[in-house]
Amino acid sequence: MLQILFGLALLISAALLFWVQLFTSKMILPVLGGGAAVWNTCMVFFQITLLLGYLYAHATEHWLNSRLKIFLHPILLLAAGIVLPVSMKGIDLPTAGSNPVLWLLGTLLVMIGAPFLVLAGTAPLLQAWYARTQARSSRDPYFLYSASNLGSLAALASYPTIIEPNLHLHNQSVSWTLGYFLLAGLALICALTVFLRIKGKPDRAVTAKTDDKAGKISPWTRVKWTLYAFVPSSLLLGVTTHLTIDVAAVALFWVIPLILYLLSFVLAFQSLVQIPQNLVAHLQAALLVVLAIVLLSGVSDNILPLFALHLAAFFVTALLCHQELFRSRPAVKNLTEFYLLIALGGALGGIFNALIAPLLFTDIYEYPLMLIIACLLRPGALPQLNRKWLAFGDLVLPAVVFLTLVLLDRYTDLNFEDLSDSGSLIVLVIAAIAVFAFQQRSIRFGLGMAALIIAGFIISDTDNTLAQVRNFYGVLKVTDDSDPPQHNLYNGTTLHGSQSQYPDRRLEPLTYYHPEGPLGQAFAAISGTTLTQRVGLVGLGTGTVACYEKPGEHWTYFEINPADVAIARNPDLFTYLRDCPAQPDIVLGDARLSIIQQPDYTFNMIILDAFTSDAIPIHLITQQAVQLYLSKLRMGGLILFHISNRYLDLAPVVSNVASSLGLKARRWDDEDDGDDDDPKTSGKAASDWIIVARHDADFAKISKDKRWTPLLRTSDKGVWTDDYSNLFGALVR
Repeated sequence: MLQILFGLALLISAALLFWVQLFTSKMILPVLGGGAAVWNTCMVFFQITLLLGYLYAHATEHWLNSRLKIFLHPILLLAAGIVLPVSMKGIDLPTAGSNPVLWLLGTLLVMIGAPFLVLAGTAPLLQAWYARTQARSSRDPYFLYSASNLGSLAALASYPTIIEPNLHLHNQSVSWTLGYFLLAGLALICALTVFLRIKGKPDRAVTAKTDDKAGKISPWTRVKWTLYAFVPSSLLLGVTTHLTIDVAAVALFWVIPLILYLLSFVLAFQSLVQIPQNLVAHLQAALLVVLAIVLLSGVSDNILPLFALHLAAFFVTALLCHQELFRSRPAVKNLTEFYLLIALGGALGGIFNALIAPLLFTDIYEYPLMLIIACLLRPGALPQLNRKWLAFGDLVLPAVVFLTLVLLDRYTDLNFEDLSDSGSLIVLVIAAIAVFAFQQRSIRFGLGMAALIIAGFIISDTDNTLAQVRNFYGVLKVTDDSDPPQHNLYNGTTLHGSQSQYPDRRLEPLTYYHPEGPLGQAFAAISGTTLTQRVGLVGLGTGTVACYEKPGEHWTYFEINPADVAIARNPDLFTYLRDCPAQPDIVLGDARLSIIQQPDYTFNMIILDAFTSDAIPIHLITQQAVQLYLSKLRMGGLILFHISNRYLDLAPVVSNVASSLGLKARRWDDEDDGDDDDPKTSGKAASDWIIVARHDADFAKISKDKRWTPLLRTSDKGVWTDDYSNLFGALVR
């Protein structure tokens, strides 16, 4: 019965911790925008606050000696609940043009700081309390950590599928508040149960399962606990970023790695079925070697097998690290310190990936780096001074693998990026077998993995990358293609624009903005009219659309990514902005915040070109956002939405928002990629556009083109607002 009581309390507390992070961050997005910096800053806040919560739990257990201390936690839970429910009410908006990081941290602190910090201390405290109950399983309460992670898992899986589609943010906040006070009641019951059980008995920490774990903890053990938590935390963000940037921008993909991360904790800390660590270690070695060969050869076809390989390698690596944590768990008297160091490692992993790596690396190098470090942390023999030949081999053998691959690539006809070449395949298989054979020695195996991965970087280094920049908003890469000759801008795997290098086609709009596509045909109908006199454009890309601007017209771009602005203005990369007939203005910052600053009824047309990748800025497509656009749009004006997306169907979103505001909408879903042999359609890409207007009469200029068809409301889809959105419901099925 005690196991059920404590397990239920831990499950609920973990679910609440995870749930509040999701909906609180979502509340703030309409104020600051949907940029990655907002999500990263929120994540760092919650990880640091979680660490402080674990510190509070550790201090409570080790600095307070009274038996009554167990009642402090439910009292603090109730006291911190005074600020609930969570809302933005009464919070001042950030100053326009200022760095919003401090405002964001301060806002989160006011909104949820105190309840989150106390709530975070629940997991280690309840496990420490359970150890005092002297129940049969209380000598080793670490199994309760599985219940905690099951709660996180339940919150994660249910949020995009059940909670978000059915509850507005206000209702989520109210429901969360009820759950919070339910937990406070359960914590009080747990505290009372423990107090009654230890009343009249010595209040001392029980010993662990084995006596040898009750000794003094060495500094190296503390470092290992931190590292074994740091690596999976970093890998979680690394594998998610790598796959969504370098493989495919799949909507809601972040859910899957996070589920696997939590599942690895559940499996590692549960005691019902012990998974042999040797089996996990062998499986990890096999998967990582195959993954290293895939990275070396640059395989990019067959997305599903690639995703499966990366996710499987991540999962077994996280499981192995968390098994090491469980294997080295201390006596119960050191339980809170153990979890404190786990939280420290997790926070450092998040800080490294979210804040430090974008400053250090121009690509997602932190992902392969963590794979290598994970190999070095594997249980296995370390170099010993009295066995010099083995230690010497730990350095020399990986170096031989590295030099062999690089030299064969450089001085022979072998092409390791073509696995259909039998010679190259044989060499790679031999290299893979050699590195796999290193697995009994962690240093040798880690350096062998480094040899494969670094050789891959050197082999794949081509001359067609003209520029590459990384910041909070992603990785932008400009490539120089020869057939046909053109420069291309990519954000990860998503093409954001191209420019032909033929002199007579340099100013011809290409890809989604081609003259024969929906946008080009719309401009053909309205060019030179009042509709194009004042235009606001959200999303710069390469600046292609600027070539539709005529002298005397006044267009304004709104772009959040300063790196994109620098690339579009660099004449060595793209010359649309420099050479087009007119020169548009560029306003740097989140589009919604920037548009607010514009005078009312300024624009004749607003073009939103920000929805072509997975990380769509939801705050730019809500009912409140469209109302904002209307306030800046002159009568008779048009709003154009570019909704091309490989994984999300945004047409029902736009149509329902438009219908809810009494607006009219027309759509042209152009599936024609053009024909490179046809001069008229060469360079054209399929695209999907929607035009929204106040009245049907406002479509007069384009109504003759029957490809623009009326878009009606979708009855089974809701209306997205700042308080409600359903990304899962927008998935293309």
